[in-house]
Amino acid sequence: MDLDGINIEIEAGNGRLAIVNNAGGKGFIICESCGYARIFNGKPLPAHRTEFGKECKGRSSRYSLGYEFKTDIFSLKFIGYHDKRKGFWESLLYGLVEGACRALEIERQDIDGTLYSYKGDPTSPAIVLFDDVPGGAGQVKRIAEEENFKKVLEKTLKLMSSCECGGEEGDSSCYGCLRNYTNQYCHDILKRKYVIEFVSMLLNLI
Repeated sequence: MDLDGINIEIEAGNGRLAIVNNAGGKGFIICESCGYARIFNGKPLPAHRTEFGKECKGRSSRYSLGYEFKTDIFSLKFIGYHDKRKGFWESLLYGLVEGACRALEIERQDIDGTLYSYKGDPTSPAIVLFDDVPGGAGQVKRIAEEENFKKVLEKTLKLMSSCECGGEEGDSSCYGCLRNYTNQYCHDILKRKYVIEFVSMLLNLI
């Protein structure tokens, strides 16, 4: 892994964030008449009844579910760096979330994060952290401050290095380092070694 020649771009501000649930890419099939829904499994909705107990004959369509809200956002881009390893970006994302909470004494439920392929390239997405409250509370904006950003990286590295899951190679994750109930969808691909490798090199650049 070589970080020479990459540009690190940090932005923080208030913006609109869309939270989307697509059921792991499967989507939801929803009756447009009564609202009956289930995760799409390739089959049409089974027979069902309306809230009044009558047989429903409404047509159904496939959707992703989501909502949009205004909040404080922190965006981190590594321009010129690409990584195709499965779970690398998810591991880095949640490593930084945990490191930020510990370094800046933020309650874990107050912030969260996501990956944004701003150029359509999943091997080089932006890491986006956001205040998990409408309107924002200024928590993630603090991460953008130069002194705080370094503290977050140092705490992230310490947290990942002090964990023992996955043995010396760190080829796994646990609830003591990267896992929490909000990222259950990717528990099996999170690896603390990815975070240790990348953050160690990042600290040498700043």
